[in-house]
Amino acid sequence: NSSMWWEGGSVTKGLVGEARSGLLGASNARFVRWNPSPISVDMSAGPAFVKAHIPRSVAVVVNKTHISAKVRSVMRLAAKKYLMKAYVHWYQQQGLELADFEAAFEAAGDVVRSYDQVAKSRHRV
Repeated sequence: NSSMWWEGGSVTKGLVGEARSGLLGASNARFVRWNPSPISVDMSAGPAFVKAHIPRSVAVVVNKTHISAKVRSVMRLAAKKYLMKAYVHWYQQQGLELADFEAAFEAAGDVVRSYDQVAKSRHRV
């Protein structure tokens, strides 16, 4: 998943669309299947950096596959707490059921597996 933030009066939707298409079509670009829109774009018509006299700028935020290790670590900690029923009653008071926890763990596991699959495919290239 990537995000682009464009600033500056001379930025047009066409310019941004071209850049987005270039990223999506790059031969080394691989995105996880579960994300229908892997690149989000935001635009601002205001000047980028007034004091620096820069007419436009772009910031690109990229979500790398190595995040799966961190998500896996957070999931392990959450699973330990869940198995001990730590804080579960608070969530149940708000209407969540145990099945909601199970579904959340499964969804997070799907995310990790997707990132791992992308990482493996990169090593094969």
